[in-house]
Amino acid sequence: MRTHRLSVLCLLLPLGACLSSRPAAVVRWFDATPVASGEGAGLPVARCTAAPQLGQPMLWRTGAHEFAFDELHRWLVAPADAVAAALGEPTAPGAAGLALHVVAFGGDLTAAPIATLTVQAAHAGRERTFAVTAPLADASAEALAAGMAQALAELRDALGAWSAAPQAP
Repeated sequence: MRTHRLSVLCLLLPLGACLSSRPAAVVRWFDATPVASGEGAGLPVARCTAAPQLGQPMLWRTGAHEFAFDELHRWLVAPADAVAAALGEPTAPGAAGLALHVVAFGGDLTAAPIATLTVQAAHAGRERTFAVTAPLADASAEALAAGMAQALAELRDALGAWSAAPQAP
């Protein structure tokens, strides 16, 4: 009888550990949409693409040659969609507008924490790469979302000024 009780107890111990463990981690979603308004608001965006590694998980640069995806902290929309939405309205198919390619969209922890956004732009036969950074209050996902919103607003203003500038002959 004593052996039977011991066997039952040994079988129930792991069950107790399962029931008392912490709940599974929950994925948190973040929006990097900048505050509306600004010099570049309403830019015509013909298309916006992104590097294939840029998706909804937040991306952090953690070393000179090291990057980490944070699967528990995700962007509400993919980076290409966030950039396109922050800049303006999509054009009709075949209409003239900005062609954009997002190269970097994430946080950099190699020195002081910053949000980094790099976009290649083409418009009216001209091309330019825009690299925008914004300081972060700390290395949290909340700070990265706020910093990315600031970087998107700065990109919007820079692209607005660049696309409106007359072309050199």
